[in-house]
Amino acid sequence: MLAYSTNRVWFTDTTANYLGEINSATGILAKYQLPTSNSGPAEIAVQNGTSYLWITESFVNKIARFDTTTHVFQEFTPSVSLVSPVGIAVDKNGNVWVSEHGGSSVAELIPSNSTFRKYPTSQPTTLKITAPATVALDQSGQVWFVEHFSNKVGRLNPLTGQMDEFVIPTSGLAYSLLNALDPSGNFWFTEYTANRIGMIPSNASAPVVIDSNNSPLAPLAVNAGQSISSQISLSNGLSTPVTVKLNVTSTFTTYGQTSSREVALSNYSLTLAPNQPTIVTATITPDSGLSSGIYAAGVEATYGNTSVIGIVFLQVHGNPWIGLLLTYLPVIVIAAAAVLLVTGILVKRRRASVSRTSNVKPPIATIVVATLTILAFAVQVIPDAAAKCIGLPPPPPGSGAPAGPDYFGLALDIGSLAFFALVAYLLLRDRLRSKGRDKK
Repeated sequence: MLAYSTNRVWFTDTTANYLGEINSATGILAKYQLPTSNSGPAEIAVQNGTSYLWITESFVNKIARFDTTTHVFQEFTPSVSLVSPVGIAVDKNGNVWVSEHGGSSVAELIPSNSTFRKYPTSQPTTLKITAPATVALDQSGQVWFVEHFSNKVGRLNPLTGQMDEFVIPTSGLAYSLLNALDPSGNFWFTEYTANRIGMIPSNASAPVVIDSNNSPLAPLAVNAGQSISSQISLSNGLSTPVTVKLNVTSTFTTYGQTSSREVALSNYSLTLAPNQPTIVTATITPDSGLSSGIYAAGVEATYGNTSVIGIVFLQVHGNPWIGLLLTYLPVIVIAAAAVLLVTGILVKRRRASVSRTSNVKPPIATIVVATLTILAFAVQVIPDAAAKCIGLPPPPPGSGAPAGPDYFGLALDIGSLAFFALVAYLLLRDRLRSKGRDKK
């Protein structure tokens, strides 16, 4: 809900798909349907000095702009994956900041050229995503946000690209939710499951400063599947040496899970002397199936209860055919096996009509059951409850998949290829046996 201009209150109806306006002077309620059906309008932000309201469309992964004067909507579709945007704020330059509640990043929309940039959080550790929720902008333009599933509060400086993360000192899942900035710039937030209210002072800082050398956040051009290197500078702001643990993150996947094959570091643990910057080299290799767009890779340095992330942006040039092939590989292989199987059966029946001597039959029932089983896995949709829990309690702790490789996808690819090989083997064996019998 948003009080905007005199006697006007605006709100969203997430399930009924409209933006509502209440005129408190007349008591009249007006409804404005969003252009996309079942879009799941979530939170609203006002763009100061204009007649624009901005709305996150959490069910269709879009951002909408509404003109309160003309009552016209305009929708912005991200060029890269942005799953269930929820929190939203508009900075003084008119750029829109949203949280990827169904993923592990915050994103910036530049309306003038419809460009989206995603800033990854640290990798999820317990559940599958960090689930950034509500966002707020302080007076200096820094973006504050809460991370539901990682027990952290994040703060992003858009000028430097550095993201600070502060661990919430609550055991278990605090499930940080709503937030607000007070006049002094202190960040307040609720802990839904811990029954507490937390606060981080405006002057909170991390002892480590991290900076990338591609200034000012200019994307590095790279082709999908090729490697590129970037240097990251780390500095210790304390008067004593500190040892930091390094990790990586990226927006190559929705979940923020990043392997060393995608981002590899020259060091993973460093002891930083005071006032002596140390350089770490990051070798970044976007997946060969990645579609074209702007992506980000990050280097995370953790010390105590704080982490800092330095961002490197990439302008990736991808081959869409490779991406489609990798995405639909199981379906393609299973379909090819099915065509091969049907062809083999038809050929065998034709031969059987000429000669009834063959008693070798392919295990049709087994093949059918295997086909249906693999197809069921191939087309199943794993519901992501976090993607639609706007303001609602989270799934039970531990219900999400742990961070790490996509074992399900790997098993599906391997299973489909094995199934194709099995069908080809059975048909080839039957063919060879038939030839052997014909020679006798």
